[in-house]
Amino acid sequence: MSKDKFYYYLRSVLNFLFFKNKKCVFFYDLGLISFNEIALIRYMNKECTNYKLFFYTNRKKEAQKLLPDSVKIVSGKIGFLYQLISKFVFVEQNCHKWICKSIKKQIVIQLWHGLPVKKVGFLNNKSRVLKYSDLYSYVLAPSEYGWQIMKECFCYLEQQKLILGSPRNDDLFVDDNISDNIKKRYSKKYILWMPTFRNNYISLAKSKKIFPLINENNISELDDLLSGTDYKLVIKLHSLNQKYKWFHVEYKNIMFITNDDLYEDGILPYNLIGCSSALITDYSSVAIDYLYLKKPIMFTIDDIDEFSDKRGLLRTYDEIRKVGASVSNIYELVDKIYNLKSLKSEYDEIQKVISKEFNCFQDDKNCERICELIINDEL
Repeated sequence: MSKDKFYYYLRSVLNFLFFKNKKCVFFYDLGLISFNEIALIRYMNKECTNYKLFFYTNRKKEAQKLLPDSVKIVSGKIGFLYQLISKFVFVEQNCHKWICKSIKKQIVIQLWHGLPVKKVGFLNNKSRVLKYSDLYSYVLAPSEYGWQIMKECFCYLEQQKLILGSPRNDDLFVDDNISDNIKKRYSKKYILWMPTFRNNYISLAKSKKIFPLINENNISELDDLLSGTDYKLVIKLHSLNQKYKWFHVEYKNIMFITNDDLYEDGILPYNLIGCSSALITDYSSVAIDYLYLKKPIMFTIDDIDEFSDKRGLLRTYDEIRKVGASVSNIYELVDKIYNLKSLKSEYDEIQKVISKEFNCFQDDKNCERICELIINDEL
């Protein structure tokens, strides 16, 4: 038996022995702040005041900016003890440090951080030590179609299915105060660009190709081309791709931002998404979430063959691609931005169809639905 598997069984035994408090809810953050968890914690803190909320993270400073003081932020072995006493446990990644075998007296809900678009789980690595179906009581899925995709990737069992909307999508619906803050800080009208993380970014650093479509040689040209539009281009960098110098140059019509920038301004990433005029992405499930907003979407496809060969794409991506225009260079991108109104009308109907396929719920009640199941003891 491997060392990891031994400790997994040891933790599982401890978890079985501990009494569970029905009023304790534990959230586990793997390392990158989980926005489904953040949305749900903030809602529960406001609406379920008789529950004790624990957030396990190694990024305490970031968490403190996002969470109210009444949420207890924990870490390490002491943090694991709070997991052992909690009736409800939420996770957003597959294998975390203190993972245990699922037991009846503790409800473990996998929220996930987006519907799989790229090959993950058993489709990406069949030699997994643990069965995913052993780890969770329930797995959140946005629709029956989405559930089937997740079953293919992780071999979940039908009884684990929990079809509800993603909590983070509630933050797409922004109140006036947050909207005014975003417009004041960034721009009244902006297009948000959110590329997925590429495993080959670092290896391609020498060739300076570390981003779809743009590089340090053509970024200034793109900035000039955008001068005639009504929009600023806000590029939300992945947290692992922030170190390159040209990301930190000041441009007239382009702004690079990070999660840390948003946290300093008291803004959640999904608030930023909600206030945008259009979305640019590539192989990310953020496009599925963006369908809530019924706004234009553009997909960069300049490296689609390379990305598909190295990482692999699911049929989910083929469906998502239908809801927006594909662009393969900066000139096609700028042309679509100049014609944003016609782009919206062109894809309006297909967006409605695909959105129903991927998102059973189209409102801002996702956190509320999850909390009702907890409060009413229906899980």
